[in-house]
Amino acid sequence: MSKLAKTASIAVIVVTALVVAPSGASAATHVGATFTPGTGNSCNGSPDFEWLQTGRASGPSYATPTAGVLTVWSFQADDAVQTVLTLRVFRPTGTAHQYQVIADGSELKTIPASSGLHNFPTRIPVNAGDFIGIRSTSGECGVSTLNMADTFDFHAGTATAVGALGNFTPNLPINGWIVDISATLEPDVDNDGFGDESQDQCLGQSGASNGCPAPTPAGPASKNVPPTKKKCKKHKKHSASIAKKHCKKKKH
Repeated sequence: MSKLAKTASIAVIVVTALVVAPSGASAATHVGATFTPGTGNSCNGSPDFEWLQTGRASGPSYATPTAGVLTVWSFQADDAVQTVLTLRVFRPTGTAHQYQVIADGSELKTIPASSGLHNFPTRIPVNAGDFIGIRSTSGECGVSTLNMADTFDFHAGTATAVGALGNFTPNLPINGWIVDISATLEPDVDNDGFGDESQDQCLGQSGASNGCPAPTPAGPASKNVPPTKKKCKKHKKHSASIAKKHCKKKKH
């Protein structure tokens, strides 16, 4: 084989290996964005403030691209003030600015000022097109972009109960805002409500026990008792040999 032919052959093998070999890349996706907020107590509640990002001029979407499970939510602290908040998931109802509250990421978390990025585990099954946002009571959790393509809906007052429908107000025609919240979305192929990459311990099997079916309860232990042999009674009127023959007939 010529040197050129050998080189070409090696190149084909390398390319084939790259195509066939698994990339090892994570199938998880990230929804939303985190950044240092800080624009005049943007998340002070009265008593609560709910905010979901419905559109972006540029940058990541806050809508889940596929169905799956949210397994982590993240928030980056403000430099000056603490913030009290949690992730909240909103599902559009088909009516403009109306949503069903699907779940909260956790109880309200107090995020100290200048404490950096915080990640909290969660487990929230979602549909494609659900929005992530926040429920807060105080502090900073957003920033003004001065771009009206950064759209959001909000509600100030008593927080909408989880599972209930809420009517929200679209952003005022002044400027755009973005909210400091993100989440990790993992696939859930067997639809058991556990993220396939970090939570489901039995991929391909649906179950409520860390993604595994409940163990089958063991039945009562069977006792191997040998059958009792019936004793053949000898009749007084018969001889011993006749009695034996009589017993043999009963066995058949």
